[in-house]
Amino acid sequence: MANSYVEEITNAWFKTKGFLVTKNVWFQKSGPKRSWTDIDVLAFKPGELVICSCKAFLGNKKAERAAADLKKWFDEAEDFITRDFRHQHLKEGARLIKLIVVDTPGSKKIFNEVKLYGIEIIQLRSCYKEIISNIIEGWRKSNPHYAKEGKFWLKSPQMSWGKEEGMVERLTIALLAWDYLKEDLVKGI
Repeated sequence: MANSYVEEITNAWFKTKGFLVTKNVWFQKSGPKRSWTDIDVLAFKPGELVICSCKAFLGNKKAERAAADLKKWFDEAEDFITRDFRHQHLKEGARLIKLIVVDTPGSKKIFNEVKLYGIEIIQLRSCYKEIISNIIEGWRKSNPHYAKEGKFWLKSPQMSWGKEEGMVERLTIALLAWDYLKEDLVKGI
């Protein structure tokens, strides 16, 4: 299965929020065909379990049909989590959240239809902004002298990078260091 940038950024976003994350949890759909599908990101921390579907776009179906298909998929994913011995303990005592992270959302009507089924939806750009904000805030806390002087944070002599946990964080720091992401673009985050 090819790597999805939406899944990678979503995975990093959940980790910055303190979740344990598993990607690509495969399960068999119900019905006569019994085809296979996967939960893109399954995120857990005490008291919360998130079944997350990551989408580059929500497709071209009519909003009502797309929302009904997504509801069915989430219901099947929840049923799998409830039945599967490897995952059922995660749901015990936890609030279950059904979430879609989408890059290009399509029409607002799809957003509204999906929400009617209790499925939350967030745009990928919000997740990535939060990741950037956490990187910058972490540096400011560990380098207060340079932060007070307003010096560009990656240019300080104390800044070390390259040992970040994930690819998304490493790439983001490199883009900032190489000035592909400009300082003035991230100041307002």
